[in-house]
Amino acid sequence: MNDWPYYITKFLGQPPFLLSRNPLVVGREQLPGEGACILAPNHSAYYDIALLVVEYPRLIDYVASAELFNKPLARWFYSIFKPIPYRRSRRDPGAVRAIVDRLALGRTVCLFPEGGIQRGAQSVLRGGRIRGGLGRLAIMAQAPVIPVVLLGTDVYNRPSAWLPLHRTRYAVLFGAPMHPPESEDPKERRALARQFEEAYCAEMRRLCMELEKQYPPAGCPGFR
Repeated sequence: MNDWPYYITKFLGQPPFLLSRNPLVVGREQLPGEGACILAPNHSAYYDIALLVVEYPRLIDYVASAELFNKPLARWFYSIFKPIPYRRSRRDPGAVRAIVDRLALGRTVCLFPEGGIQRGAQSVLRGGRIRGGLGRLAIMAQAPVIPVVLLGTDVYNRPSAWLPLHRTRYAVLFGAPMHPPESEDPKERRALARQFEEAYCAEMRRLCMELEKQYPPAGCPGFR
């Protein structure tokens, strides 16, 4: 795949974040340096993807709602990053196959298990539910899942956050890779997928509490 458009856009788009941000980033040292993996962050702000591109050292293939591609300008912009369109309103086996194919190439695929922006009690960090599919994908591709906790990323909704003062605060915690179980039995795989997703949710809540000890919610504008 031709990834030069991604790297050029990342190079050109990073300066506003690099000049304004003063983040807390935890756990980057335990990220795999190569090989397939699934980034699975919570989703609380429109800037989550942009900040992951800045903070994650490898190239990211991300899964995006197919509705984002309805407008020509948006379709052109998002196509730069070679996203995987996913229809949330129904089963989308084509998207599932595309994700597995990208992972088979040893790439990083980012998806939001919550299915969209969720805050407060609806967030997985506060006991909210995720959409099914993360466990199934991980088992199908035999790719580890990296739980990622994002706090305060909606700070960039404020115009003052973009000032080049290195004061804009948010927090990112990359958890240890969660390796999926193996099974050839379809019924067993469904049960294992549910168990894996439950373990992911529990780990996200644990990591959130760990991160809040260093960066409490009071320091995260917009996070409740």
